[in-house]
Amino acid sequence: MEKSNSAAESGNQFQLGTGSTDFTVNGMYDIRLQDAGISVSASYKMNTANMHEYSYGNKFSINTQLYHKFNVKGKCTIAPNAGFLFENAAKDIDRGFVSDISGGKLLMATAGIETNFKHYSVGANYQLPVSQQLAAGIIKANNRAMVHISFLL
Repeated sequence: MEKSNSAAESGNQFQLGTGSTDFTVNGMYDIRLQDAGISVSASYKMNTANMHEYSYGNKFSINTQLYHKFNVKGKCTIAPNAGFLFENAAKDIDRGFVSDISGGKLLMATAGIETNFKHYSVGANYQLPVSQQLAAGIIKANNRAMVHISFLL
């Protein structure tokens, strides 16, 4: 029998510094034919309970990107990409009770660009929700954007 917990009873609604010990397993595969390719990455995060006996639901995500690399005068490589991101999270457990306003599935369309130079790379990615069923329909995901820079030593 599944126990249920309402939002009013649970004071732990956001995952900012969970206070728990969690474990993540990641995998990535990239296949390329000359300058075109497909990249697939997957992640599974296993969460333990924190000192307040709250455990965030385990989360699985998979991301696939099609890309093409363009060499610009031997100085840099520009690679536009497009694909999909899928996330599936189990419901949270609060002191033995299942939190109804947690967990769910999300599918996002993604588009971005990566630029690689000799000693660093920069990139940006935009994600748009295509399908979602989060926290029994209570929560709606918005668009996401990410910018990053990496230095090669």
